Order: sequence, then C-alpha cells, then structure tokens
Amino acid sequence: MAPLSGPLAKARRLLDPRYLYLRSLLGLERVRIRRGLERLRAFHRGAPVDFRVEREARLAALLRYAHRHSAYYRDAFRAAGMDTPSARSLERLPLLDKTIIRRESGRLASDWLASVPHFVMNTGGSTGEPLEFPAVGGIDPLHQDFFHGLLGLVPGELLLACDGTKVPDELRARDVYWVAKPNPSYGHLALSSLYLTDQTAPHYLRGLSLLKPALIRGYPSVIFDLARRVLQGGVPLGFAPRAIVLTSESALPHQVEAIERAFASHVHLQYGHSEACVFAYTTDATREYSCSPFYGHVEVVDGAGRQVAPGESGEVVVTGFHSWAMPLIRYRTGDAAVFGGDDRGIVRLSSVAGRTQDIVIARDGRRVFVTALVFGCHYHAFASVRRWQLIQDRPGEVRFLIVRDTGFTEADEEEIRRNFDLVGNVSTTFAYVDDIPLTPRGKSKLLVQHLAT
Repeated sequence: MAPLSGPLAKARRLLDPRYLYLRSLLGLERVRIRRGLERLRAFHRGAPVDFRVEREARLAALLRYAHRHSAYYRDAFRAAGMDTPSARSLERLPLLDKTIIRRESGRLASDWLASVPHFVMNTGGSTGEPLEFPAVGGIDPLHQDFFHGLLGLVPGELLLACDGTKVPDELRARDVYWVAKPNPSYGHLALSSLYLTDQTAPHYLRGLSLLKPALIRGYPSVIFDLARRVLQGGVPLGFAPRAIVLTSESALPHQVEAIERAFASHVHLQYGHSEACVFAYTTDATREYSCSPFYGHVEVVDGAGRQVAPGESGEVVVTGFHSWAMPLIRYRTGDAAVFGGDDRGIVRLSSVAGRTQDIVIARDGRRVFVTALVFGCHYHAFASVRRWQLIQDRPGEVRFLIVRDTGFTEADEEEIRRNFDLVGNVSTTFAYVDDIPLTPRGKSKLLVQHLAT
C-alpha cells in the first residue's frame, strides 16, 4: 500500500500508461474544480447557481470507479443488489468505519494503487484510534485558497496558522515561536501551539503585533488562550485581521465570543478531516456550514444509516469524490451534526456538535454524550477556565483536570459536579493543574478514557 519510491520505481511509473492517464485526469480535475469554485463563490454572492446535477455526476463516477477497482466494493455492490452503481441507491451500501478500513485495507484499496498519484496519509485519531491510508492530494489546497479568498484574503497578505508546527531550537532561543510553513494554502507562517505558557505568552502577543496577519486560522484552544490574555492585559494588539478561522477542534460559544472581542474580527468555522471527504465552512454570523459539492458527498444519518430530515441531528457520513487510491464511501466520521437541508446541491450543517465517540459511561452503564454534558451546557465556569480535560478510568466516575483562570470559584466546581450527577449520572472529582499536555500535533484533547473493554 506504500507509494513507489526510488529512481527505478519513478521511472517505471512514468512509463505506466495508467499512471499517466490518472495524472492527467487529476490535472484536468483541478482545472474543473477551480472553475467550479468560482461558481461557488458567485453562489455565496447571491447568484442562482445549482450544483445538484454536477454533484450527483461526481458521486456516480466515484461509485463506478470503486466498482471496477476495489474488491471490497465489488462485493458490497453485489450484496446490495447494485449491479450498476447508482448515486440514487447510495443508501443501500453499508457504512464504512476505521475498524473495517484496518481489517480490509488490502481489498478496499484500488487495484490501480501503484498507478494512482498518491501519498500515505495518517490521522492522529482524536478518538485514540490513529489510522493510516493512501490518499490523493491537491484538492484540499484549492478549497483552502477558495475559502480564504471568500473571507477577503488577497494575494500578498499574510495568512497565519495557529497549529502544532514544531519550531527549531535556535528560533525559540530568540523567543521566536513562529516559522514558515511549506504549503501557503494552510498558512504562510505558523505560530505554534506547542510552546504557549505564561512565560512565553508575551512573546506570542509581541509576534502577533509584529506580524499583523490579515487572516488567522487554527485551533480554537490556542487562539482562545491568546485572546484571553489580550483581554486580561487590556492592551489591544494594534491590528484587526479580516477574519479568524477556527478548525480541527470544537469551538465553544464563550471561546468564539472572547476571540471576536480580543481580535476585533469575525470568527468563521471550518470542518473537515484528514480522510479528505468533506470540506465545510461558515460564511456569516449564523455559522451554518456549507459543504463543497466538489469535495465529497455528505449525509447526516440516523442509527439505521438513513438520511435525517432538516432540523434533525445525526452522524456525519461522507464519501470522498477523489478517494481513488482507497475509495471511502459512506465513511463514518464519528461527528454529530444537525442537518440543515440541501440548498441546490450545497449540503448545510446547522451545527457540528462534536464527536459521537466522545461519550462517558454512567453508573448504570448508560452512554452519555459529552456534547450534552459540556457543549450543550452554558456553564458559568466557561469564563474562568483556561483549559480542561475529562479523564474516565471507571464507569460512573470522571476526573477533571482544570487549568483555572482568575474568577474560578467553588461555585463553578459545584455547578459542574451537579450537572454531571443529575444529567449524566456521573460523579466527578477535580484536580487543578498548571498545564495539560497537548497531543503530539499540538491539539487539545477533551476526553481521555482508560476503560476496560
């Protein structure tokens, strides 16, 4: 499943007619997507553009490709009675998850894999389930550039990423915590989340004031941490970015509000995955997501795998239009969302509530969504917590690690304890710490579980 490497392997690929065909097809597809994204830009400006026919054609093409080139899907189509793959009968196909991908990776992968221009992608697994798979590149940067342009970024202006990029020792020795990024579609510079502490925070704020980025994108946890320090210090940064994009983590309402106040800028949200099957973004104050019809097919399904009605919640299930190396069809993201309807081929998500796997086990064995216990509750304590993490070692019990901010009181602790007990049938204990380790990718992980299975 690994890509070919070495001079001989490269030479063999250049002589492979299938490789040349797929490479040219991918190049043509990028041109088509650029043109499509221009129409999508016009759609957001009020033009009466309809993407349904084109989206269905892309889905049908991917299904036909999977039928021809994936042994797993040939069997799945046969079992579903789909001799001729059809976008309209998509719901008859079984859902795909990480367990199936690990078990069936050889049969899932395209029999043209060696000829498909691809690389090996790995996702860190915010649920504790890392995954490695072959993926086709080049489509996501086109969408990132489109989205940033939609928010007003123009060529030559600075896009700053707040993410888990590592900064060389020699820069950090000079109190520089930002570094150039290799792909400007994700940021010209990266301000790293890995080194932000009480001691380094003044240098981070100094860097922001010095760089004056036109647009900031990154993890809500680190951008909120910076915003909180700006508001507490009472000293404005001296610039206002055109927009701030929060991505890769769930953003709480109090975080969004603090970020907008501190940076005097509007917050927008972006939703996607390393699996590259969905690209969703918000464009206005409603923060309703629009899903690109050129990236993948998006469903929000109930427990039986059926599409829910507008206004109902379910799990986000996606099909990647360019998953030629390993077709991902009806892939379970594990994320819960409220379906906002289908607007001329643009799937809307009224909200993305968080991962469905983020559950705690109650005393009676009931599975309780963290989204209900945390994201759905407007705790007074939100304003007084820098960072927190839930740890569950036994059913019915949760330990909180909390990095307190000024103003956190016993009443805040009692509010959390009471809600978890009454709503979730879960007892809580609290430990107050100076810091909570980030993941190797610099993200903040909300729930850590060590339950015996």
